[in-house]
Amino acid sequence: MYKRITLLLTLSNGVFTKTRSFNSEHLYSTKHIDYSAFDEVIVVCTDIEPSETYQIFINDLVHELTIPLVISGNINSLEDAKKFFELGADRLILNRSLWTNPELTSQIANIYGKQAVIASFDFIKENSLLSYNWETKEKRNSLLPKNFSEMSDSIGEILIQDVNLDGRVVGSDIETIKEIHNLLPQDLPIHIGSCGLVSWDQYSELLELDYVDAVAVNNVHHMSIKACKTLREYCKMKKLNIRMI
Repeated sequence: MYKRITLLLTLSNGVFTKTRSFNSEHLYSTKHIDYSAFDEVIVVCTDIEPSETYQIFINDLVHELTIPLVISGNINSLEDAKKFFELGADRLILNRSLWTNPELTSQIANIYGKQAVIASFDFIKENSLLSYNWETKEKRNSLLPKNFSEMSDSIGEILIQDVNLDGRVVGSDIETIKEIHNLLPQDLPIHIGSCGLVSWDQYSELLELDYVDAVAVNNVHHMSIKACKTLREYCKMKKLNIRMI
């Protein structure tokens, strides 16, 4: 099975935005991006509630894509999920609802399959590993919900993102990523989201891990087809099973 290199776009009020700790910093255009260079596109809504312009962006994006699309956007009910699937999502990211509506994972999985459900954890490493609540702008008391093991049968993949390293070109904390894996159900594959990756070495080091299925590109300088082709060639040189373009 191929290891995947995906594209992660953070949107604020429906506009592609560079973020730092997932707070909007600079607005960018997506015109330079060749989506076919990636294996999947992930769209992360940084607003508490997705706006109408966010939905317009998604609708326009769907018509450009020939690869799977993953959407987030404060999905708290089955109706929210259906709305995004109807917009064109292949898979959905659940974050806050893991804490507020844990039954939602099984409700979605029962209709669309567990492969359509991605559980996302935005983590902060202090004395311990904690997750961040974007609605209240506060750290939670733990990384995982207490009943997460009960939800895991309805989840196809876990997306992890480093709040402190998002938008910072200082390199990823790979040891913490390994620590997080040890806290998770061992049969669930991990998708590395925004974790401060800056070098091809770090991409390949993470993709070499058996439990990592995919690593996302979210550095705007790595989004061109030239950069993505170079990254894929580097991973191939490292003997990784990567789709070439």
